[in-house]
Amino acid sequence: MGDLDFLDLVLSEEPAVRDDRRFRHGLRLCRSITLSGREGANRSA
Repeated sequence: MGDLDFLDLVLSEEPAVRDDRRFRHGLRLCRSITLSGREGANRSA
């Protein structure tokens, strides 16, 4: 594998890694919002 092939491989994987990280962060955020919403509903009852 030449230098240019290696750079192409690394640079093509970079956006996929960032997208995966954003997706996982979004899932965690949704879970925390859902959990805090449930706790708030339980406290008001």
